[in-house]
Amino acid sequence: NNNNNNAASSWWNVYGPSRPFNQIRQSMVSMEQLLHSMHTMDITVKDDEGNYVQRPNLVYASSLDVYPNAHTDYRNQIQNAEQDNLSSIPNSIHGMTKLMDEVIASTYASLHGIHSVGLRFANIYGPWDHYTAKISQMAERAVHDTDFSILPSNHISKDEYRAFTANRDFLFVDDAVNAVIAAMQYHVDPDRQKPHNQPTDTSSSPTSPAAIFNIASGTLTSLESIAQIMQQAIPRATHPSSPPQQSNIHNDGSTTKHQISLSSSQNHLGWKPTTSLPSGILKLLAWHYESNFPFGPAPKRYHHTSPTTDPMFPSNQLSPDRNDNDSEQSPTTSHHHHHHHRHRHPPPPPPSLQSVGLANCPDTTDLECNRGLYIPPCASECSQSYTCTTSDIFDNVILQVIQSATESCKVVLYTDVLGKNIDTMPHKVTAEDDATRKGKICNVAFIPKESDLAYEIVNAVPMSDFYEKDEQREEEEGDEDVSVDTKFEKFNGIIDVDGWTVIWLSNAMVKDRIAPEDQYLLKLAPGKLFHDSVDYAMYVDKDFAVTPNEDDVMFLVSQLHREALPERFVVYETPITEEEPISKKIKYKLPAEPERRSIFLAPPIRKPKDESLKISLFMATKVMLREMGIKDIKAPEPEGLTDQREYYDKIASFINKDDQRSIYEPLHRFALINYIRTRWIVHDLSLQEGWQLRCEWYTEHTAWGNTLDQLSFAFVMARRELERNIRRKELDHREKAKLPTYPEELTDKNDWYKVLTDDPRWSFEVMDGTLEEIPDHIARLDLGEEEEEEEEE
Repeated sequence: NNNNNNAASSWWNVYGPSRPFNQIRQSMVSMEQLLHSMHTMDITVKDDEGNYVQRPNLVYASSLDVYPNAHTDYRNQIQNAEQDNLSSIPNSIHGMTKLMDEVIASTYASLHGIHSVGLRFANIYGPWDHYTAKISQMAERAVHDTDFSILPSNHISKDEYRAFTANRDFLFVDDAVNAVIAAMQYHVDPDRQKPHNQPTDTSSSPTSPAAIFNIASGTLTSLESIAQIMQQAIPRATHPSSPPQQSNIHNDGSTTKHQISLSSSQNHLGWKPTTSLPSGILKLLAWHYESNFPFGPAPKRYHHTSPTTDPMFPSNQLSPDRNDNDSEQSPTTSHHHHHHHRHRHPPPPPPSLQSVGLANCPDTTDLECNRGLYIPPCASECSQSYTCTTSDIFDNVILQVIQSATESCKVVLYTDVLGKNIDTMPHKVTAEDDATRKGKICNVAFIPKESDLAYEIVNAVPMSDFYEKDEQREEEEGDEDVSVDTKFEKFNGIIDVDGWTVIWLSNAMVKDRIAPEDQYLLKLAPGKLFHDSVDYAMYVDKDFAVTPNEDDVMFLVSQLHREALPERFVVYETPITEEEPISKKIKYKLPAEPERRSIFLAPPIRKPKDESLKISLFMATKVMLREMGIKDIKAPEPEGLTDQREYYDKIASFINKDDQRSIYEPLHRFALINYIRTRWIVHDLSLQEGWQLRCEWYTEHTAWGNTLDQLSFAFVMARRELERNIRRKELDHREKAKLPTYPEELTDKNDWYKVLTDDPRWSFEVMDGTLEEIPDHIARLDLGEEEEEEEEE
């Protein structure tokens, strides 16, 4: 890693400050071993085509830090560095390690003729930069909220102040990659000592097979000036480029030429930088915007409910990432803590970012531009208005029908029967329940327009209800097909059957012809379909054995919110087991719990009470398939499911390996444990956190295209859990193992999952503090026998 901004790493934080020789030794040993293996390889053997094996050329990354004062200014450095490789002594550990790499490469070139090309990179910036890089942190602040400064507004040290005002050379990552590709094609003939690619200036050609080139932009600028460029792209409500102290260095965002020579790299590699600093910064901002907001600006329904605070992070902390406003949810509930503070929603990307965005291809049919990108349908709440695909089922007309049918509804109970022909409603609401829920709950059923049931419904509509004028009837009477088609158009979303408002969808009867994006849009990402007045939506599967009544729906909706709980005492009676044949009562003091707000509710697949019995991903998948009617454990899995399951298993295997972990590195586990049942689920459509969760789940599941949305949910939750653990520096696996365990029956803490936001005030546990077991003799003094029985009840 040759970017000066990326000097911070876990390894360096542990060893670097106190033992800098470790960094030098690590670099020297690696470089020497690589060159030694090249020298000792057998080049007398022939390959399969009868040609002698060629010794490879080495291209390695050096740094401009090999020059003294590299951390302050390059203006006074030598002009033709390639011709005087070892004349200067770096004044930084990083520069010294790179200089030693060059010394070792030069030594192997002199002794053994090993060819190598060293590239002295400037400060590289661009997409996928390390989260500790200052430019990366500035870009994060720039795209998150236009009310906040791009530069830190807190008091910073003198060293940090110098870092923001010092002039440096910044090179865009695309130019760095092009330099590596050019260097891979460079080769010096050891006999003629001249490059093979016919340089334009042979007088300055390197005469050693160990060549070194400067790779830089050729201009100097400061981070303070870069902040000015960012403000021009994304204007701020406050001045973004004022560090704690004002600097007179390039406050206008301008750049200055410097004297580092790039002539050799241009003459011998045919390389020169092509990305200007303003263009590179725009590309960087576009990437950060799309990384943080992959689903675009939040729909208007969420603008008044999404919480946030100043997303500014000190330079030594992790900056907010794309999911910082997501909430964690659970097999039974997911929660979101409410506080009174400023609301935030992603701003729409400025046109300047749309024009350079890495994922903002002008045409969705451009396969090369869109390669590897997921583009949801325009009807999805997860789509961006400037990049989306059309749907065969959910067009603008049907969206208007759905929103009209759900207008003024606060709670919607809905079901769908897509991909099959039906002649009866999958669920029936009793007349009594239908009467009581009027004005409280709207029932909506989605069925295929081509189904027998849809034709039966429209044919049952009296012609007198259809024709408004006798003249119209005379014109159209006798043309049955036209009248039926017109009925489909006129009465969609306004006819009630068995207590359900029926909406028929075109092209939705043949399952194999329905794209996964359309098949799961209603169930997983319905936010854009329903009217903005709808705050809660409960989905019930067509094959679910029970039709929820009004009490069921309102009870489940009520579970999305819970008031704060005070500190309290409970008495727990231990179960009788072989080891403990006599039950005993234990009194616990439970700490206060905050108010909870859930974004998602679903029934869990419970874990075994015996902690030694772990649910493997394979067995969890079988349980999910059993719920779908595939009860034979030996039956083959649906198409694509095996690949998905094995992929998730491999992720856990790679992430959880301990072989090469440092003892200083936090040990966080990637574990798929949040297995849920999805025959019914409840969405809170009023919170932006819920929108982001639904979109993550929807995009992950439709990318695989199989039937087990529960498996995709478990993966999304595992990824979020790991991300939150790392970002919030929560207790790792080792520390959690030291915590005392308590009976789950005492609280529902394990049924709620913490929210991940960019507000540190929201990073507390679902239940702050730990349960306190009251000693028996104190418990007896504290509670009389009658009070104890009352508390137990």
